[in-house]
Amino acid sequence: MTDAERAARILKGPTLVVAIDPGVNGCGVALYVNRELATASYVELNHPELAKGSKAASAARGLAPLVALIESYRKLFEVEGLTWLVIERPQDYSGPQRIADPQDLADLTLVVGAIVGACEPLFMEVWDVLPARWKGQVPKEIMHDRAKACLTETELASINLPSAAKTLGHNVWDAVALGLWFHARRKDVQSCP
Repeated sequence: MTDAERAARILKGPTLVVAIDPGVNGCGVALYVNRELATASYVELNHPELAKGSKAASAARGLAPLVALIESYRKLFEVEGLTWLVIERPQDYSGPQRIADPQDLADLTLVVGAIVGACEPLFMEVWDVLPARWKGQVPKEIMHDRAKACLTETELASINLPSAAKTLGHNVWDAVALGLWFHARRKDVQSCP
């Protein structure tokens, strides 16, 4: 698609950005319509299906809740193809700052690959972004506070935190912040390329 075609599509209808903070058992998902946060929530994945290995059918069943949610967004906002998926790519922090088990990182990488593979046909463009690129070394709590400060009351009310908010809510806030980064809505982050 040329830049002129892309610009023409932007002028014709709503733009949809889905930002995902992936996890092995579920993902934080934030939906932006025309640069405004429409909703954000935690989506549980069917982990036993994803864990069966590289079988495409198992992975598709495991991701069914996420794919169904994205398809419902597209239908609700009548978006034909002007959409972006922005997903955090797992990053290995070797050395003394390593905080994760290498196998957990490998499992998460497989989940991200499965999400991108299952969702890519639904999007005009897919961005996978390393945490160091979109949030640098900023601690989660500070990043989440910055994200909250950027949102309107209506946008804040659209965020649905899971009941286990202390353990899973950070995924939702990371998805919200990743979407803000993509839109370059905050003055303290770099512009999108």
